[in-house]
Amino acid sequence: MTSAQKALFALGDHCYDCPTCKPIWQGDTALHQPCSIAELLYQQWRKVFKEGRTA
Repeated sequence: MTSAQKALFALGDHCYDCPTCKPIWQGDTALHQPCSIAELLYQQWRKVFKEGRTA
């Protein structure tokens, strides 16, 4: 796996099990709560992905 793939996998793995990342449904609308860990993992993936594209 590339570094970007590993970072994306870590984000997906976190979001799958995190109760904060799972949307709360109100009727037909999904309400998403902020999750600081998911945000950090997303920023890490984004950084690695951009570095891979410019290399």
